[in-house]
Amino acid sequence: MDFVPYLSIIWAINFRRCIGGERAIMSYCRDLAISGGNVMASILGTRILDDTPTFELTGAMVSDPSL
Repeated sequence: MDFVPYLSIIWAINFRRCIGGERAIMSYCRDLAISGGNVMASILGTRILDDTPTFELTGAMVSDPSL
């Protein structure tokens, strides 16, 4: 049995706090998804599904309706 995951969880939690916490991590992932989604949509000549000005429906991933 591998106990490493159980022994490292406190370090993982501390690391997440150190880089700004859950809100900062989700904000970074959301911004990255929007930026990457827009780049891919422009390459493919499509658009992302959530094209509202505030991207209020976007989490950490975006969707392309043509895929």
